[in-house]
Amino acid sequence: MHLLSFNHLINQYLHIHNTRSYFNHSNTSILEQILQLIADYDTDSSANILRNNPIWQLLLEKEHLASQSTISRFLDCFTEKNIEELQKINQALLDKVYPFHDASDFIIDLDSTHTDKF
Repeated sequence: MHLLSFNHLINQYLHIHNTRSYFNHSNTSILEQILQLIADYDTDSSANILRNNPIWQLLLEKEHLASQSTISRFLDCFTEKNIEELQKINQALLDKVYPFHDASDFIIDLDSTHTDKF
């Protein structure tokens, strides 16, 4: 995350309007934790299980992780503008990674297997 300046990109591009008056987790911290969806932990109970997982805490370099309800409230604040901001973050991340990727190979996968996760 640090090598890609993920936190800097989030703070630069993503502006979420929420009315939380008291909170323990920043928007950036919660967004990092949403990576659990990419890791295929996509249920509410998974969010709370990972909250206490020492490997997940080590990976995100956090002593305390947000609960499922905190993540849900965070996602409820998202607007269409935030989705566009996330697309800008994605493009910025791709721009950082592409120079290190050899794009001379092209693979076409023709099997009939359907998978949502790669």
